[in-house]
Amino acid sequence: MAKLSEKNIAQYEKAGYRIVGKHLHTGVEVFRWAKEALRGGKPCYKSVYCIASHRCVQMTPTLNLCNLNCQWCWRTFRPDRKKSAKIWDNPKEIVDEAIAAQRNLLSGWGGNPKTTKLMLKEALNPKHFAISLDGEPTFYPKIAELVKEIKKRRMTAFLVTNGTTPLKLKEFLKKKAVPTNLYISVYGPDEKSFYKGTKGKARGLWANVLLSLRLFPQF
Repeated sequence: MAKLSEKNIAQYEKAGYRIVGKHLHTGVEVFRWAKEALRGGKPCYKSVYCIASHRCVQMTPTLNLCNLNCQWCWRTFRPDRKKSAKIWDNPKEIVDEAIAAQRNLLSGWGGNPKTTKLMLKEALNPKHFAISLDGEPTFYPKIAELVKEIKKRRMTAFLVTNGTTPLKLKEFLKKKAVPTNLYISVYGPDEKSFYKGTKGKARGLWANVLLSLRLFPQF
């Protein structure tokens, strides 16, 4: 993976992210709808699945690591192109540190007059992980184990993927590590539109998306 420079890290932190772990590939940001809920506002759409927005950790184990360069992506930071050793934090470390980062990010909400003590207490003890913040999460080698670790703690795990790694989807099934909810983002109705929008360079990406969609019913 490409190593983040101090400038990259500063950009992410300025945008409200916390970068955690020894190897700095995991990012956490307070979910927009978590903030809305803490102000007494509306929850996000996941409330239909009984997910409390203020108890949701929005994170990624693959910060700034993606095989697409979508025109509409607002995450414009790019890592230095110097290669570093492919060293990754383990799932337990990621979950522990993501929760710690979430608590740190929420620490000031006790002074918000619209936030009740009960909601803040609940927010500091999350029940849900949305693996959707940045990058392509299936590039994390132990993504199936990460989902297992989250669910082992009686938390739900929603995963968003761009569908270009169908072998990782098969791995979820093989290891019986199916996310609570799985989303596949499809960036175009056909191959031409897909490549025009995503600026994907590798061959076979569209074919992989179609294969992922054929695997989808097994989830």
